[in-house]
Amino acid sequence: MEENSEKRYRSALWWILLIAFILRFTGTLPALSQGGEALLRPDSYTYLEPARALISDHAYLTAPGSGVSMTKRPPGCALVLAALMCIFGEGAVIAAALLNCLASALTCFPIARCGRLLG
Repeated sequence: MEENSEKRYRSALWWILLIAFILRFTGTLPALSQGGEALLRPDSYTYLEPARALISDHAYLTAPGSGVSMTKRPPGCALVLAALMCIFGEGAVIAAALLNCLASALTCFPIARCGRLLG
């Protein structure tokens, strides 16, 4: 009986994750159809330029060749963006948007686990 309950829980969780991804992707789709530039916001360059600097200068700088250390943002996002830029080139903005959709959908997993443990 408990095994059946576990199967139902896992199945429901996968469906919730899929629906969450589809909802997030649907919200991003209009910007994706216009190209990567539609996804950029005023602060986007404070993420993209350090990623470009990581690729070109192998240092965490505010922009490639600037010589000024980046202190405004933690380096994790720039590292991920730099990896995406190495793989996808200029399509990295779209790849980053899709990765963001996946990451936001995956937040359902720890929430479901917490709910199950506490509830």
